Amino acid sequence: MLPGISIFVFQLAALLGGTVFAEMIFSIPGMGLLFLTSLEVVDQSMIAAMVMLYSGTTIFGSCLSDFLIAMVDPRIRLN
Repeated sequence: MLPGISIFVFQLAALLGGTVFAEMIFSIPGMGLLFLTSLEVVDQSMIAAMVMLYSGTTIFGSCLSDFLIAMVDPRIRLN
């Protein structure tokens, strides 16, 4: 169950990163298309904000994974 928790939580972070491809394929205006447009126009502040958002989501997923594993595994105790 522990590897499943780790993989599931990181897939949630990858889901946000996958919006770029889904919005390109289906022509849906959203955050992924905004990111691609800002890359084409070289809008540095928007690129930095989107990279911070994606990396923040990954860090949040990692912390959530650690807490869920600590709750499931009786060998790990948080003091």
